[in-house]
Amino acid sequence: MVEHNMLVNGREVPGPLFDFGLLMYHNGRILFENECGPFFYLSK
Repeated sequence: MVEHNMLVNGREVPGPLFDFGLLMYHNGRILFENECGPFFYLSK
């Protein structure tokens, strides 16, 4: 699955990577200040 609206060097970005980047951009400082972290389930 790719993010069609986001291009890097003319190529589409993988959707999960784009979502992770947005999460960290908008919430990274708050998570760090509260000594928390993003937790993700990675299926096998």
